[in-house]
Amino acid sequence: MSFASHPDAEKRLFFAPIASISPNLKIHIFKFEFYLQCREIGYEIHEEVLKVLHELHTAMKTHHTYQAEFRQAENKLQVVEKQRNKLRQTVPPEKQGKHRKLKIIEKEWAKRKGKYDDARLKATKARNEYLLSMDAANSSIQKYFVDDLSDLIDCMDFGFHQSVARAVLMHVSALDQQRRALQQSVDGANRCLGALDSRKDKQRFIEHNNTTFMIPKKFEYTPVRRDEVSGCRSRLLACLCKHGRGSFPSRLSLQRDICGASSFLPTPTMSKHR
Repeated sequence: MSFASHPDAEKRLFFAPIASISPNLKIHIFKFEFYLQCREIGYEIHEEVLKVLHELHTAMKTHHTYQAEFRQAENKLQVVEKQRNKLRQTVPPEKQGKHRKLKIIEKEWAKRKGKYDDARLKATKARNEYLLSMDAANSSIQKYFVDDLSDLIDCMDFGFHQSVARAVLMHVSALDQQRRALQQSVDGANRCLGALDSRKDKQRFIEHNNTTFMIPKKFEYTPVRRDEVSGCRSRLLACLCKHGRGSFPSRLSLQRDICGASSFLPTPTMSKHR
């Protein structure tokens, strides 16, 4: 058999292009090949155990068959012996050598005795083979359940616990990262709570909406001809500062007195003549 025709060589030739793609695949391919070999060994062990059990079953059937034949031959021999003994008791000793019926019984007894001996020999041989097959089956089963089964389990779970450990480690790492993320969120929320300031927020809100909250232009008076607004305004401001805490009607009356004395504000009659 050449190397290329060997089953293991065919597997290696099949997996060689795949293994060249990534170095990490070599480990998985090795585990897969190891698993296939363990399964093949387990299959062979099972075949051996089943073969021994089949031999035991065949030996048991043979033993039972020869035992049945032996019992049957023994029963027939006992029947013939009873007839011979009974006939010997009835026939005188001097006539037993010439007695025809006794001769027939003697021949039948010799025949039954030969079959009995053959059946006993076959039954003894079948019993011995059955006992040997039973010992072989017990030894094979004992070896399988005590040694082979443990070795098969150890081989079949090659790398299983390492894979489980890595998976659990990955899960623990993910939980740790989640805990850190939650802790960072809690710290950020605490910082936000500590940085809350209503005045700064109001100022930033006004700054970001400057066009809406900008101070509008002042109202300005547009004077007509012969209006001396500056002199009236100065006297009005002086009076307002003097009576600043007064009510709005008193200040209005004061304004009228000042403007009426200087006749800066037009009267209704003047506006009527106009």
